[in-house]
Amino acid sequence: MPVSSHVPLPGSERAAVPGARRVGDADPRERLSVTLYLRRAAGPAPDPAAFAAAPPARQPRLTRPELADQQGAAGADVARVTAFAQRYGLAVDDAAPGRRRVALSGPAGQMSQAFGVSLGRYEHPGGSYRGREGPLHLPSDLRAAVAGVFGLDDRRQAFPRLQPAAAAGAAPPGTAFPAPQVARLYGFPAGR
Repeated sequence: MPVSSHVPLPGSERAAVPGARRVGDADPRERLSVTLYLRRAAGPAPDPAAFAAAPPARQPRLTRPELADQQGAAGADVARVTAFAQRYGLAVDDAAPGRRRVALSGPAGQMSQAFGVSLGRYEHPGGSYRGREGPLHLPSDLRAAVAGVFGLDDRRQAFPRLQPAAAAGAAPPGTAFPAPQVARLYGFPAGR
């Protein structure tokens, strides 16, 4: 599906969620919002060790424009992303060179073409999601400028790790303990 002038974006490979199966294509009219995270503009990288070693009064203080100049994306990279978006009929919702990001929106069908992927609907025991398999593809002149593309895939990215206590006598989640009961549980005060 990638356009012949497009090349894979390193690190963008995705696989289906274990146990998932593709049940169809994503709705090509579904409106998507994606964020392209860009490389830092050329220039010397800051030395975090030198910064940390300096006493607080001597640590450099940067204004927001100075920080954007030192750590932000190059204007030429933002312009290339903007031209890319226009070529595929995508809207540029926000371009923030200081934050190294460009937000785009448009129909899923146009996003699929722009990034050389086949977006699909997947189902698995835990639910369903819009996703893709394989790498994203970008024009060769843009690939080096883009560090990541986020938002094409709406699968769940984070999962809770906390589990409710199952200990004997534990209160149900959200239940408050009276102070004397907490004190007994922790053996407070000492010697009691």
